Amino acid sequence: MTLRTLFLTALFALGCAGGGPSVDVAMSGRADLMMRCDRGEAPACATLGFNLVLGTDGPKNKKAAVAPLWKACQAQTANACTMLGTLSLEEGLAAPAGETAMSLYTRACELDSPSGCNGLGLLLADKNPSSPEAVAAFEKACTLESANGCFSLAMLVGSGRGTELNEARGMELLEKSCDLDNGRACHTLATAAQGTDPERATELAKKACALGITEACG
Repeated sequence: MTLRTLFLTALFALGCAGGGPSVDVAMSGRADLMMRCDRGEAPACATLGFNLVLGTDGPKNKKAAVAPLWKACQAQTANACTMLGTLSLEEGLAAPAGETAMSLYTRACELDSPSGCNGLGLLLADKNPSSPEAVAAFEKACTLESANGCFSLAMLVGSGRGTELNEARGMELLEKSCDLDNGRACHTLATAAQGTDPERATELAKKACALGITEACG
């Protein structure tokens, strides 16, 4: 199997998996967060929205999470914009004010959300697998230390989609993604190393297995 074939195979398996937003959930109760959000405190709005999505300090209510997350997003809270994009895309919830998953991920990426940039890249690549704009979004996500962003970028760079074919850089990006604990990257590296370095291939496969890639286990 050539490196380009390896990259293409992994690219087709990528789908829409993306890293979820990272958020520190405050200890405040929902009632307190709601009052603070009503006063215009963006961090309280964001935390309330995430609590409703995650079911923290009460039952899950993703539909009710949209309003406080939108307030936080409008106040330049990157992870709130990312979560709104994810709710719109994966849960089918109507995005506020005519926004779409694409526009919300764009907002989040502009605010330096790694997962927002990765989500944007995945949407762009889904519309056009050879999109230079997708490459740019994944490039920023990877620069922001997104393991998924580095993996997505590696797939495009290593297969010459949306950018010049560069298998060597693709492998470097896979190494970075694996170092950041992306199991698919570790598995792809393990597959590439089987014929040249079986011992390293085994180590990488073990790491991929530990990171939840079942086909790497065995």
